[in-house]
Amino acid sequence: MDYDMIVSEYKPKVKVTYKMIMDYIQEKYNISVKSTTIAEVKRSLGLEVGDYNKKDGEINYRKQKITPERQNAVEEALRHFEIIE
Repeated sequence: MDYDMIVSEYKPKVKVTYKMIMDYIQEKYNISVKSTTIAEVKRSLGLEVGDYNKKDGEINYRKQKITPERQNAVEEALRHFEIIE
């Protein structure tokens, strides 16, 4: 096996941040979304989301109503960044 070729072709995935997703949506759709919107969409898709609002061991987040426009924009951005298929 030619390990040099494998190593030279290896390209690690870039860690996609919420800021990158928000900027992509703003540029492509000209709408702004909050990180909580992205997190809620990820939860609805069964993806892992960090628990940044923990208080006394409880996960505390407000579930919000997301418009279909924002839902679709976030899902498309997640596809663009290859987080979902």
